[in-house]
Amino acid sequence: MPHPILQLAGLSKTFPGQVALDQVDLEVRSQSIHALLGHNGSGKSTLIKLLSGFEKPDYGYRARLNGDSVDLWEDRRHTQQHIRIVHQDLGLVGNLNAIENLALGRGYHTNALGTIDWKQEAQRAQDLLRGLGILPDVRKPVGALSRAEQTYVALGRALQGWQDYRTGLLILDEPTASLQSAEVGFLFRTMRQVRDQGAGMLYVSHRLDEVLEIADYVSILQDGRKVHSGPVAKLTKAELVSLLTQGQQRARSFPKAAPGKKVVLECNSVYSPRLRGVDFKLYAGEILGIAGLIGSGRDEIGAVLFGALPRFAGRVLVEKQKVYAHPREAILKGMGYVPSDRKRLGLVERHRVYEHLTLPDLSRNTNRFGHIRRSQELEDVEAWCRTVDLRPLDLFRRMHKFSGGNQQKAVLARWMRLKPKVLILDEPTQGVDIQSREVIYQLIVEACQAGSSLVICSADAEELALLCHRVIVLKAGIKVADLSGPYLTPERIEQEASGTSNRRRGMRVHQHEIATTVVR
Repeated sequence: MPHPILQLAGLSKTFPGQVALDQVDLEVRSQSIHALLGHNGSGKSTLIKLLSGFEKPDYGYRARLNGDSVDLWEDRRHTQQHIRIVHQDLGLVGNLNAIENLALGRGYHTNALGTIDWKQEAQRAQDLLRGLGILPDVRKPVGALSRAEQTYVALGRALQGWQDYRTGLLILDEPTASLQSAEVGFLFRTMRQVRDQGAGMLYVSHRLDEVLEIADYVSILQDGRKVHSGPVAKLTKAELVSLLTQGQQRARSFPKAAPGKKVVLECNSVYSPRLRGVDFKLYAGEILGIAGLIGSGRDEIGAVLFGALPRFAGRVLVEKQKVYAHPREAILKGMGYVPSDRKRLGLVERHRVYEHLTLPDLSRNTNRFGHIRRSQELEDVEAWCRTVDLRPLDLFRRMHKFSGGNQQKAVLARWMRLKPKVLILDEPTQGVDIQSREVIYQLIVEACQAGSSLVICSADAEELALLCHRVIVLKAGIKVADLSGPYLTPERIEQEASGTSNRRRGMRVHQHEIATTVVR
């Protein structure tokens, strides 16, 4: 008989300058798969971190696990016995084999001499993975296994040691993001087996087809709040899209001056690990959006254009000049890039504000001997900090002490200072508060008005519809739509990205038209 495994009431999490999760209620029952949906920044990752004990919740919530009251932070050792997680990045050590990765969480079996019994460890790993339906080479480094095999190793690590599935909650964070359709079907069979043994499952995904196929219940988060929760059986994909985009229409709008006819950036048949011959043109004074689900190529195309990720084939041209696949070359040709992983790739956390903003180009504040004119540099930096409304306005404050929104403002200011011909923004408002988001939107528009052409890669369909002149949609590394004019709506972007409006793998479209024309 199904029973509630996890019950949450009033769960919240506040970071400096940002409410990441706001009074969320959630119930996951045994023998059920509960889908968790929401755009980037909606609070899904924060919820998982709270359930895993990685972050401490705000005071005032209530949590029950198998009917018993628990503190997700204080009792995390107890909750981890019942709550298992397969993270999106899998969390495997690539140079260790499956045996070693499986043993990291539970320890090794030793013989009478106190040494590791590798034969028994190998047999244990084989039995576990065979029970899930696969049998990879358990002595091979997991980095050399296929993505599907790696997913199963991570899944096996999460499930090992469970004595009673009826009291367990398994959380799967985007497990199918890098899997092919046949591999997805195989994983779903395994998920159903785990569910039928009595476990409750929380399944995070952006792929609506998969949610409709596998999930029993669905909850949707938006800006840290739960906006919908209920059974999946009565929902269609169009209704799910509508629920995901409801209430997102902002009252304000931004002026969109018509772009010019001059081609500033040209992408010709670009191939990368996920891109499959992408073509597009960016025009002078244009803001071009790139949409798509995780794994579609949307999350890597910015880095590929800038040369931060490898480009297997194709050409990238800035004002008809070829740009080789290297960041230094891209900067010299007039490109700037703000990555989505702000903390790891976007800033140097130990740098002070003035050091951070002037890092890409020190020459404009140096004398003829190459020495930095500090007073001139500080005047330059202060002007840009006022432009982006950096708070607090402390030029000597280290970057890691700012809130996420102010860090993002500083990253934007660093590139806007160079007045690039092409500015590529990857998830520019990810993890920032609402007030900072509005400031960033205004800065994007001002950068365009100042002469830069912009490419915005984002999972937020409403954000793209609000800011962009045109949006191209990627699916499985292929451009499947080019939207503008009356077709440029959050609903249409979501439909094209998820395949609701057209089930073909790809289509050819006319670019830079007022309205989209599909060439059949």
